[in-house]
Amino acid sequence: MSMREITRQASVSARTDLLTGLGNRRASLDDAEDHAAALQLADHRLYEQKRSRTPSR
Repeated sequence: MSMREITRQASVSARTDLLTGLGNRRASLDDAEDHAAALQLADHRLYEQKRSRTPSR
């Protein structure tokens, strides 16, 4: 195998690793956003429950 072919294969491999890493990071961030939205909704529901139990002045 020539040096040119070895260099090309290494470049393709590095690019693939980079894109895979970016894809994994994006998936992780998407999961974090989903969890944050679920927590915000739960917090809002809890707030509404407490508010409905508090007598009006």
